[in-house]
Amino acid sequence: MEKYLQACIEINKNHSLDKNIETIEGIDYPAELLYANRLVDRLENFKPDAGELLKLAARCQHFKRWEILRNAYPMDKVGYLKWRKALYIYQSEESAKILEQVGYDDEFISQFKMIVEKKEISKNPNAQIIEDVACLVFMDYYLEDFSKKHEPEKLKSIIAKTWKKMSNSAKSEALKFDFPGDLKKIILEALNL
Repeated sequence: MEKYLQACIEINKNHSLDKNIETIEGIDYPAELLYANRLVDRLENFKPDAGELLKLAARCQHFKRWEILRNAYPMDKVGYLKWRKALYIYQSEESAKILEQVGYDDEFISQFKMIVEKKEISKNPNAQIIEDVACLVFMDYYLEDFSKKHEPEKLKSIIAKTWKKMSNSAKSEALKFDFPGDLKKIILEALNL
């Protein structure tokens, strides 16, 4: 447990360097620190028996994400996919350095990197859990803001793509969220519910 706490402290120090700020009830938070905390909280609610591996993988989903800007890649679908792949590898490599420093063994780190890099999600239940948690956090905390930036048809496409990534238990969880009326209608239309 000591190395887990040491890892969390070091990871959070890095998240705290994010210059992107999100303000909640008048308090400013580094955006990626807030995101990491939301993922871990959601994981603990979604899978209360989650161990250190999953909690660390959740905490590192956006590790140093701000260091690889989206506009460093072509602003098309191919560019987006290349950016995401580069992010996954970078996040996994950078956060794994912390795990190594605090004393996690090679096998643990290898499993951790597979989850953070989203490798073999269909064959790796742990990777699917983290994908579920990321989708749930997106829908619960970020979808409403997305709805203000995108036309309804584009938003429906985003929702449908998110939905396809989720397990049935995550979908059931998402349907419990209390979305504002207009957004709920768009979600139901996007999912043909």
